[in-house]
Amino acid sequence: MTAVDLSAPAEMVRSHDPDLFHAALFAPEPARARLMVLYAFDIELSKAALRPSEPLIARMRLQWWRDLVDGIGAGEPPRAHEVAGPLHGVLSADVVPGEELTALIDAHETELHGAMDEHRFGEWLDARFGGLMRLAAHLLTGGDGAARRAAGAVGHAMGVAYVLRNAVAMAADGGQYLLPSLGPEDRAALARGRTTPHTRAVAHGQADQALALLAAARAGRRSVPPEAAPALLPVWRAERVLAQARKPGFDLMPHPHRPHHDGRRAVSLAWRALRGRW
Repeated sequence: MTAVDLSAPAEMVRSHDPDLFHAALFAPEPARARLMVLYAFDIELSKAALRPSEPLIARMRLQWWRDLVDGIGAGEPPRAHEVAGPLHGVLSADVVPGEELTALIDAHETELHGAMDEHRFGEWLDARFGGLMRLAAHLLTGGDGAARRAAGAVGHAMGVAYVLRNAVAMAADGGQYLLPSLGPEDRAALARGRTTPHTRAVAHGQADQALALLAAARAGRRSVPPEAAPALLPVWRAERVLAQARKPGFDLMPHPHRPHHDGRRAVSLAWRALRGRW
């Protein structure tokens, strides 16, 4: 796949999440194109829920996608939309469960409800990030159970890393805030770019849990079909963020990782793919 033949969903994924894009390139066609549609769908959901200060508008946008998924299941014709149209093809091919796409929409809507406790945070991680990666693994393996379980652990790790990378921006936003169990003083300090000891302890705990789940999933790596690899490879960057969060004195800066050039990212993913490592 080259720059001149990228579909609209693939171009969207490359622009918004290069790690998912480059990992998806290791999937054969037509699974590769369908993965791009799935990831572009999730990006559209993120954009729909992007303005938590206007929850009614965000919910209306998410409802549009919910009605779309329901309509595809009911046999409605494709819509003229760069992601909705290809999504119709993916659902019509029966390669992902439609009810799990709806659950993914519900997970994004959860973000409009404000701060979370530990329980709700765990449920949200599993539904949104775990849900997306399970869908990807399902698409690649036809629903293999071991692949879906590994993808859930990978999604959890990616979700915690996402929150850690974006915690300051989300706190400053004043609406969407996801890191659990922090008091008003912790959140106010974080909005100013300062990490309190309690916030640091929460980040450490979340990183430890995510890494433990990832290690348990890797212990059963031999039971996971190799076809699932493109859905599991993106965890490599998340693992780096989680390792940083366990260091003493870790601060939740807006971007606690170094950006990676596309070439270096592709080489790193290729090395892991060839060795069957994720």
